[in-house]
Amino acid sequence: MFEPRFSGASLLTRRLKSCREGIPPWRDKLQGAFSFAYFESILRIDRLQLFVANKKQSAQLLSPQVARQRRRRRVAFYKHVLPETLKAIRVFRTAKNETSIDHRIQEHSMALCTSEPILSVGLLENASGISFELHGCYRLNNKALEPGGFEARFQDGSIVLTSGTGQKTALFETCTISPENIDQCSFTLHNIAIGRDFHWERFRDQRFRGNLVLLQDAPGSLTVINKIPLEHYLQSVICSEMNPESPAEFLKAHCVISRSWLLAQLKNKKESGGNAGTAFTDASAHALFDVCADDHCQRYHGLAAVNPAADEALRATRGLVLTSEGTVCDTRFSKCCGGITELFSTAWQDRDYSYLRAVADSQHDSAVTNPATTDAAARDFILSRPDVFCNVSDPELLGRILPDFDGETRDFFRWETTLSRTALSELVHEKSGIDFGLITELQPLKRGPSGRIYALRISGEKETRVVGKELEIRRLLSPSHLYSSCFIVKEQKDFVTLKGAGWGHGVGLCQIGAAAMAFQGYSHQEILTHYFRGANLQTLY
Repeated sequence: MFEPRFSGASLLTRRLKSCREGIPPWRDKLQGAFSFAYFESILRIDRLQLFVANKKQSAQLLSPQVARQRRRRRVAFYKHVLPETLKAIRVFRTAKNETSIDHRIQEHSMALCTSEPILSVGLLENASGISFELHGCYRLNNKALEPGGFEARFQDGSIVLTSGTGQKTALFETCTISPENIDQCSFTLHNIAIGRDFHWERFRDQRFRGNLVLLQDAPGSLTVINKIPLEHYLQSVICSEMNPESPAEFLKAHCVISRSWLLAQLKNKKESGGNAGTAFTDASAHALFDVCADDHCQRYHGLAAVNPAADEALRATRGLVLTSEGTVCDTRFSKCCGGITELFSTAWQDRDYSYLRAVADSQHDSAVTNPATTDAAARDFILSRPDVFCNVSDPELLGRILPDFDGETRDFFRWETTLSRTALSELVHEKSGIDFGLITELQPLKRGPSGRIYALRISGEKETRVVGKELEIRRLLSPSHLYSSCFIVKEQKDFVTLKGAGWGHGVGLCQIGAAAMAFQGYSHQEILTHYFRGANLQTLY
């Protein structure tokens, strides 16, 4: 708990002086919390402190009238100025701790960044409490924390941190636990969900580097955030999205697209004021942090799978992004396109990008002759198995490409699922909150070039609605999510069968296709050129 000391204001005075003489490492953070003009008042507070410290001696030299005036000033100082000063000192200390990773807090909203940003990654939301373990030396404000286990819970409106020895520390609504050395220290969060709401959902312990931030987002509700430099973040992402034993050129390509996607998201979020959330999953929907740690943004599952090959891929592509028309590309990716990549507008907002075209996942675009935008073309496409990069069935090859939990899914290129009409009706009712009655028909109304449906009419005995886009369709028609919305419907009396293609939204890079390209000898530049037509590689920092 912070203990009031007059020396804190003097410390701020020294920081103010350094602001005038140069750019201190914490200036941006301080300006974000209070206006710079506020800290000018600290000079006046210091002068008051000098008087308070020598009040007995001063009182002997002053006339009664002047002494009364100064007593009134002291009362005003204690009642009004001091509480604000303590608040400023607390913000200052938090700012200092939060920048212990890197002394340069960067403005990451530029169209093209010129330095490595610090990210806020949401690890956990709406938790009543957490348990974690510190590996190495950490600090909470100016207090050293010993390595070992801790729990954080709410008590009387505050976050209470309890060590393994039972020692308790009452905190404010936000606290930051900072490593002494980011490369030598780490922390483990216990029992964290991965693949939330998807068919591979499970719970695991995960180990991370960087700052551990705990904040109260609602009464009794805890959000856990990891503050970490972008390149350290990517080290985990490329080993979480796919198997780090994948070919080196694929890992390099993934470094580039994961970095580009993240920087594009930060720019979009800044321009929208952080309120760009839509009905379609996107990083901009997160108000308390930059990006989440799961499939709805990018997988960020900690350090368990990090290996030297991933580190080398990261070093080889440091600061490298794809750009188009002077801005960083919004480089989307999915697990398996199914043979043709999809347009951005099918899955997200009603706009498209020149570098996110629909392309055949093949060396020759003629491998898939027609876009599957009609039901007839979609049927021909789905019932075929075109010779494309992502048509991979070799178990050994898939074992080197996919993480362990993804490897449990093998029928992703072409798949089939059957539900009774009763089960389908109950499922859609549960997921949508709409009582359609017994569902009588599923009718695709709009398809993208890959055959993915983004407008589906659901007709029932009580209700008929048109639903979309692709993620909502996948969510409604499966207990978790359908592999994709690229499917055809086979209606039977008591059953409905969906035959489909691909895994994920299909926009941008096809992860399995790109990994297969790398196995065939393609470079990361060739892989990126194949999926993002017209985009350029550029090193930002």
